Formats: sequence, C-alpha cells, structure tokens
Amino acid sequence: PGDVVDEECPGAYRGIRRWHKADGQGHELYPDAALLQARIEIAVKEYYKAHKHLTAFLGEYGGTGHAEEAIQYEFVIADVFLEGTKRKVWGIFLLPAEDVGLGILDDISANYKGTSFAELAMKTKADYYFRTGDFGLAEDEYARMRQEFPRSRYVRYAHKRSAESALASFPGIEYDDAALIEAESRYGDYLAQYPGSAEQEGVGLILDDIREQRAAKELHIGDYYRRTKHLRAA
Repeated sequence: PGDVVDEECPGAYRGIRRWHKADGQGHELYPDAALLQARIEIAVKEYYKAHKHLTAFLGEYGGTGHAEEAIQYEFVIADVFLEGTKRKVWGIFLLPAEDVGLGILDDISANYKGTSFAELAMKTKADYYFRTGDFGLAEDEYARMRQEFPRSRYVRYAHKRSAESALASFPGIEYDDAALIEAESRYGDYLAQYPGSAEQEGVGLILDDIREQRAAKELHIGDYYRRTKHLRAA
C-alpha cells in the first residue's frame, strides 16, 4: 500500500473508494482501509475531506489502537491549514482554513488530555499565534500549557515564550503598560527558575530594558500632566 500511495495517488484514491463501496464498514479490515483512505486523501491534497473522514473515524475508534495514527494524520492536516493552505468546497471554491486547523488542535487537546498529543496540540496552537503576531493569545496558550503540563519537556520553552509574548504585545509608552508589567513578572520568574539558561539568553538585559521602558512610560505620563497644567499629578 505504501508504494501505491506514494507513486500512484490518483489510482489509489479511486481504488480505495471502490473498496469502501464494495466491502464497507462491516469488513474486518475497515479500520486499516479507513486510515489508508485518509492517507491517500492527504497525498492528493484533499485535506478537508480527509479531516472529515478522520473526525468520524475517531468518533468510533478513538479508544482503540488505531487512534494514534489517525491523530498523527490530523496533525498533518492542521499544520497544512495553519501554513495557509485553503480548503476546497465542492471542488471549486477555496476558503481560508486556519480556523479548521485550530479546531483540530482544540479537539485533540480536549479529547486526549494526559497524552503527548494534547501537549503537542497546545504547543502548536501557541506557536501559531506567536508566529502570526497574535501575542495576547500566544501568551495565554503558553501559560495554559505550563499550567496543564508542568512536567512537560516544553515547560521551559513555554515559560520563556509566554514572557516574550507579553513583551511583544506591549505597543509602546503611549499605551497601557499592563503587558509590560506582565512581561517583567514572567521574565523575573524565568530568571529565578532557570538562572543558568536565563543568563546565557540575556534575560538580565531584557529586564533592564523593560525597566527603562517602564521609566519612559512614567516620564511620558508626567509630561502629559505637566503640559495640561496638572502640576501636582505631574
């Protein structure tokens, strides 16, 4: 089957559909055939169709030994959609599919708690938000990841990324400095928890810069009050 999928995807696609029509769900090989169909659909770039089939498959076989392979295929589809690939509708229209990719990750993290799949789904979602500049949501996801997976191999990574996200979400001294204060707190915690790594990564210098920005913010407020003749407040 592997050679068929890799070398003759269109023919394999037609063949597996004929198999399903002829033998159907009652056949003892149905789970293997269903996963092969999803793999073929991914190979011929029918990602949304594969996702729909995998969703139905996991609804029935989610607690079996076939679930791991199905989830791995779902991760492939989520990654493809989050990279910007659009989904086909009626084979004609192409629609944005990032929301589908995020939905896949949400389903995995919700339905497979306590597994490495849930942890990886949460990290993938947080990384997507960070990569696309949605730093507020990225910060929330990294913080939730640390809370739900305190023993994760990614916990230090998530800790640092949550601090980076908070700092990146600060738009400038003309705006509210809540994000800056949060970044200072998160970097301070990171420095205390991972002093060796933090020193190598220049976290001390980052904290110095944050303090400079907070001072600039205070000066900006003071100047505003001075200009508006509120001298006591200034």
